[in-house]
Amino acid sequence: MPSAVRGSQRNIEQIVSEIEVAVSSGVLKKEREFALSLREPRHGRPTNLQTLLSKRAKIEDLRRVIKLPVLLVYESRHLTKEFYDEYLKDLIEEADSEYQSIKALLPDTLADVSVEIFLIPVPSVAELARDFKQALNSCR
Repeated sequence: MPSAVRGSQRNIEQIVSEIEVAVSSGVLKKEREFALSLREPRHGRPTNLQTLLSKRAKIEDLRRVIKLPVLLVYESRHLTKEFYDEYLKDLIEEADSEYQSIKALLPDTLADVSVEIFLIPVPSVAELARDFKQALNSCR
C-alpha cells in the first residue's frame, strides 16, 4: 500500500467527509445564494453559470459542474535519493500509485462531483509541517 494511504488513511477519510459536507444540498444552496448576492445585476445576458445559480436550478445540476481541488502532500522515497536514470519514471509511477489508492477510498456518493486531486511529493511530511508551523509562528 502506498505511503499516503498507509500513513494517513484517517486523514483521507476526513477529507472525504469534508468534501461530502461541502457538496451537500444545504451547503450548496447557501453558497449559491451568496454567489447570487454578489452578482452585478447590470451585467448582460444570462449564462449557463447564471442558470445553475438561479434559485430554480437543481442542486444535482450544480454538483455535476462543481470542481473541488484537493492538495495532498505525500512522502516520496525517490526524493531522498540522488538523481538517477529512472528517477522521473519512478516518480510518475509512485504518484500514479498514490492517486489510485486515494481514488479507491472515494465513496460512490461523490461519483457525480469532480474531485481534482493534486499530489505533491516531499522528502519529509514531518519536516514540512514543522517548517510551516515555524513560518506561521514567525508571522504573528
